[in-house]
Amino acid sequence: MKCAQVILHSCLTLPPSNAGVSIFGFAEFLAALALLVLVFNSTDYLYRFRTAVAPIPLVLITFVATVLIGAGTLITDLWFAVRWPSLPWGLSLASIQGMFATLFLFTALLWIWFAFMRPPIFGRFNCKRYHSALYSALVRGSDAQLPILAAEVMRSAPTLIRILKNSSSQQQIDSSVNKKNNSASVVDFAHNVLLMLGNRKLCRHIVSSSSVTAIVLMEEASSNKCYNAPLGEFARNITTEALLNKDSILYLEDGLNASDLVGIIQPFSTAMYGDYQLVQRIGSGRYSPLDIDWRVVSSLDGDQFDAYCRITLITFKNFIEGDYYRQHSTALFRAFQNIESAGRDISRLNGSPPDGELDVASLRLMAAVGFVDDVIDFLGEKPDLDFGHLRVHETARYHSSPIFEQIAQLAYDIVHNAAYVQSPPDRSWGVQYVLVWGRIFGFREESPAWRVLRFKIFRLLFNDIKEMERWPNYKGARILGMCLNVLGLTVGGKDGRDRQMYPFRKAVLNWTRKNYLSIVKANPDIAAYCLCGGVSFDTDNNRLVKTYRRGTRLEPPREYLQLDDLQPPETDSSIHDGAR
Repeated sequence: MKCAQVILHSCLTLPPSNAGVSIFGFAEFLAALALLVLVFNSTDYLYRFRTAVAPIPLVLITFVATVLIGAGTLITDLWFAVRWPSLPWGLSLASIQGMFATLFLFTALLWIWFAFMRPPIFGRFNCKRYHSALYSALVRGSDAQLPILAAEVMRSAPTLIRILKNSSSQQQIDSSVNKKNNSASVVDFAHNVLLMLGNRKLCRHIVSSSSVTAIVLMEEASSNKCYNAPLGEFARNITTEALLNKDSILYLEDGLNASDLVGIIQPFSTAMYGDYQLVQRIGSGRYSPLDIDWRVVSSLDGDQFDAYCRITLITFKNFIEGDYYRQHSTALFRAFQNIESAGRDISRLNGSPPDGELDVASLRLMAAVGFVDDVIDFLGEKPDLDFGHLRVHETARYHSSPIFEQIAQLAYDIVHNAAYVQSPPDRSWGVQYVLVWGRIFGFREESPAWRVLRFKIFRLLFNDIKEMERWPNYKGARILGMCLNVLGLTVGGKDGRDRQMYPFRKAVLNWTRKNYLSIVKANPDIAAYCLCGGVSFDTDNNRLVKTYRRGTRLEPPREYLQLDDLQPPETDSSIHDGAR
């Protein structure tokens, strides 16, 4: 080849005037680049998130490759077009453009690989990018992006739980929450990612569009026994949003769908609430899946409150079956407090006439009573339970009492709430007996659990009644009034369906017969408050009268309880002797 120029003893030749067909010139590069930019801008957020969390600096690689390919194709086309002298490399225009085309194709395939073929998950090499991308999305709070993010996080759930499980200590993880420097480890980023999943808005989208994310996270934590995972806030918000959203999977797993496969397996309820140890210890015990805010509890309607009782029952069953019931459970204790609050607004029905439809307050109370009823039935199937001491000191009942004492306290609180509804007679009977007393204390098969719980509940009720001997008060008056209304004024027999109620009925009526006139003398207002429903005081005959509905009878049936006369105060004979 003839030299066109000789510079520094180097022979420079001219490119051929006809370089052949252009394979990948600058014009083709611009067309391909414009097409890729258009595809990237119009693609779904899912694929942009995946490329953002790739384990390699994909954006930087793409930028460098774009610069190299663009500059290379431009210089190559210009060099061959102007025919600048060059070293005799022996490379044709097609060969040079083929190398640039290969580099461009490789860059495009990298994007396709991470966006479609092998989407990245949280790991050691992309933990910082994953953390940053998730944080940015949560700060934006886009309703279009969060559902996609809710589904995508599910793929990284096993890795996140496994990393935390293998961490050295919970103390080291907790100390990393505020780390913002490069010394943070993959464990620190995994911990913070799980903390970010507790975002209330993200949880709302997980419940509505990707409940499988919550299922996988909780199942992984349960199966790996990773109780140090910071999932307390996440589980709490998932429960809150699942209760508020009646289209959530939680309502597809209730009794109405018992024949449906999802209703039979109950994947969401089992994963979230089926492992008591996880419920109790998750997030270091700060929050549990059952710890919903009191403002949310007060806003639940009957169906939502029934769903809350149902998930609490799932945890309670595993608590008993796993033989954990000998220890105090803070998670169940707080859940029982939420259930007890169902009847706190039932007093609004006092004085209102009964109607055909049950109001929200009655439906909430029914759900709470149904929970107690289900608990008693479940315990009745467990004959070998250790009930501990039959009587527990008053100061221990609210702090470290056994679970059976807490159940008795819950039933007592529900009964006390129902006692607020005292008139009219039909309304008080419907709430006190039909909704509460008849379902809790209605005749059921004898079992060790039922005998113990019945004794504890009756003891709590009678203690309040007996307290009025020392100090007449409205609480004891409410309890006494409800007992007289639902039990009647006759002792009855020990046989048949009344035999389980006989000892308590006899004790209440005997106490009333001996002490009611003393209350009348000490505080007539409280004495009148003791009488509700169809029970009244016959002052002429010193007796209580319970009047039932007349129905088709000419006269309504009545029951009477004759009261003992007041005993004259005892006098000290020595005083009289001294006076004489």
